[in-house]
Amino acid sequence: MSRFTDEHQKGVNAFTKSLEHKQLSCSGCEFEASVLHDEWDTHVETDPRTGHIQYWLTCPDCGSKEVVDIDI
Repeated sequence: MSRFTDEHQKGVNAFTKSLEHKQLSCSGCEFEASVLHDEWDTHVETDPRTGHIQYWLTCPDCGSKEVVDIDI
């Protein structure tokens, strides 16, 4: 792999690890879980205006929607 590819992969790994530990509480009920690899129904997209990554999360208990906006 090239140096760029190695550095890119290190950045992706660090970004993913930080999200694995980020907890989010549902605004509609008591549910709380990590953003990644948990019970949230997750949809990920990029905002074309800002370039931010947005995690659209649906609570498995009450169906409320939460958005985690990430500026990288």
